[in-house]
Amino acid sequence: MAKKKFELPKLVKNKDGYYMLRFRISKPLIIYFRKEQISKSLEVSNKKVAIQKAHIFHSKYLDILHIESMSLLSNYQIQEMVDDYLNNVIKQPFVKNKIEVYHRQEENYGSAVKKFVTWFEDKDVTKRTKNHNIDFITQIFLPLVGAKNSITTNFVDIIKLKNQLAKFPNRNYVEYRYLSVEEMLKLKVPKDKLVSDSRLKAFVKTIKMFFKFCYRNKFIDFDPSVDVIPFPIKYTIL
Repeated sequence: MAKKKFELPKLVKNKDGYYMLRFRISKPLIIYFRKEQISKSLEVSNKKVAIQKAHIFHSKYLDILHIESMSLLSNYQIQEMVDDYLNNVIKQPFVKNKIEVYHRQEENYGSAVKKFVTWFEDKDVTKRTKNHNIDFITQIFLPLVGAKNSITTNFVDIIKLKNQLAKFPNRNYVEYRYLSVEEMLKLKVPKDKLVSDSRLKAFVKTIKMFFKFCYRNKFIDFDPSVDVIPFPIKYTIL
């Protein structure tokens, strides 16, 4: 999602002759702001000065909205940004958020993968697509990450996982077809028998789909795979 274009709300004067900045808070941020609208006296009657002040207040709000929309930070971090905006930017008193913003279900990879599979089986895709994605997520991805481990929110871990997959063999070759993940990790696979670019790209897309599913269902605070490039980078293979 591109950063929202800056559009300054219309300014109006209050009964004291000062300009007021008013704008509605976007729905995803209401739970953090604890209200639906910002109403801020700019404390000036000069329109040019008022526009300058309003630009600062509104653009900083749009920065928060952009960051939230990109899923770059956790709920905790978004709340800290909002609290700082209210307290130090527009200087309006606020009560500490009592709403359960931070609560999420505790999931490990094993339980999350089971739910992902249930969701994917219900998708309107071909049987072949279902089989490929479910086989990968249960037979390759899950053994790599460990069923009992907590779900990562570390971008570096996803890159490491991607690089591990890039060293895997093409299982169309008979000698690799029935090997376990543990056995494949120990191999030194010739370059001409490595997993194909198209298959690796499909693997990474499925991983991104899984983490997006976890974030959407609040198993994790943010999606660590959002900036991972699906296409393989061959020079990462040592």
